Parts: sequence; structure tokens; C-alpha cells
Amino acid sequence: MTDGTYTGLDDTSIIALLTSTATRQADPPDGDGDESRDDRNSADGETIDDSGPDDGGSGDGAAGDDSTSSTSNDQSAQPARTGVGMELRVRLSTLLGLDQYSAELAGWGYLHAELARELTSTLGGARWRFALTDEQGQLTHSGTTYARATGISPRSAASRAIVELQVPTDQLRTLATDTTNPNGWAEVITDLFRQLENRAHLDRHLADGARRAPGAALRRELETRDRHCTMIGCRAPARTADKDHTLDHAKHGPTSDGNLGNVCRHDHRLKHEGGWTLQQPKPGNFRWIRVNM
Repeated sequence: MTDGTYTGLDDTSIIALLTSTATRQADPPDGDGDESRDDRNSADGETIDDSGPDDGGSGDGAAGDDSTSSTSNDQSAQPARTGVGMELRVRLSTLLGLDQYSAELAGWGYLHAELARELTSTLGGARWRFALTDEQGQLTHSGTTYARATGISPRSAASRAIVELQVPTDQLRTLATDTTNPNGWAEVITDLFRQLENRAHLDRHLADGARRAPGAALRRELETRDRHCTMIGCRAPARTADKDHTLDHAKHGPTSDGNLGNVCRHDHRLKHEGGWTLQQPKPGNFRWIRVNM
């Protein structure tokens, strides 16, 4: 967003341009769902692996996702594909008007708080994810919600956009006990808190270990954790990246958060064909090593 494209535009014009801009790269074709992905690319160590972005036909709530909101069913009455390919990351507290933190458009740049609020209000049809963090800002839990603030349209199956609500766990607990229900966001807060309370009873990725491709919940968590391609200096958004097995699946590497990472297709080829190796000493901590050739 710093290339001059938006110079001289007011917030309304910027939102209109953002929500109408789409590229083939940002809007991959519909898949067959999380459980029936095409494996013609073979396994790790042969050619390029991978499950690709979280854009299967059944979305985040497909098989393999354990934390989909039960607030309401997916609404498909909205034909417009508002915000195609867009991924907005914003603090819930900012949407509530409690602070002025900048938001981020993955792969584009940062937005001031007021513009983020306006853009969120136009993206009700998007997939809404949430990311709960500890006091150090580390991801502790992720999920999806169909809940919306008052006046924001419901989920639309036609929309490929993503809105990620970021909230510290302690802050969510505080908000959940606030009887004033700030700015019409009570339904969203209640649903996120319900999922937080239920998470201890779920082994989210138990069924993924022996699979070649991660299920929807694990893919979403990896994208939320890594944010972008794990290669040094690469900022390709995680949602567009391959889900790479650090230890190749063909070599019995498990399909787990400790053995998966987001690697863009270019850097995935570097790992297998370009003289690089990749280590993951702990989940989400990556070490790329150049091999002498």
C-alpha cells in the first residue's frame, strides 16, 4: 500500500478500491474440500507436496475443524464476492473502540484503526477467524466464528476474504464479563469465550498425524501462527503457501504443528531442489540452512 496507488484517496475510496481489487493469485479456484484434495503433486521429497491455502469448498468448518462456531449456519444469500482474496488482521479491542492499534492487510501493509473498522464492517461475508494469545503475544488457540456485530452482514459462501480477530485471552475473559456489551459486539465476544472454555476438551489435531495433508483446523492454526512464508525475508502470506512437512512425509514425518510450516511454492522448491534444508527445533521456530553444493 506504499506504492502510490492510494495517494490522494480518502478512506471511502480506499475501501472501495480494496474490496474491488482481485488477482488470480489472491483468489485460487474452489477446491473439493479438506478431505479430498488432489494428491497428484506427490509427497515431500519427490516433487512439491501440498494442501495449499485454506480455500476448500467447505471452508474452515470442513471435516478436520473442531472449533467452528455454532452460533448460526453459513449464509449464502449474498452473491457478491466482496473483498476477494483479502485477509484483514485486526485487534478485537480496536473494533470495539477501546484502542487505536493499526490493522494489517496480509501482503499489502498496515491500516489505521478507523479504516480497519470501516473495512471490517464491509467484510461480514468473509470467513471470520480468531486468534487468542497469551501475555507474551504467542498464539494459544484459534478458531472460526459465524457471529457478527450488530449491523454487519452474515457469512457468505461467495466470499473468499478472511477477517482475523486478534485478542489476548485475559482481555477476552474481561470482555465476557462486561455486561455493557460494547458497541454491539456481545454475540461475537460470547461465541469466542464459549470456544475458549470448550477448547480444553478437544484434541484438535489427533486425526491429522497419519494424514498427508492437514485438516482445516490445523491448516488454519499454521497460517495464524506463521503469518507468512517461513523462508528468510519472504513475506508471502501464509494462506497462499504450501503446508510443508519439515521432515518429509515420505520419510515418515508426521502431519502435526511441530512438523509443518508455511512455505511459498518458490521457497518450497528451494528446499527440495535448490540446496537448502529446513529445521524446526520447536513448533513455529524455523531454521533455514544453506547446503554447500
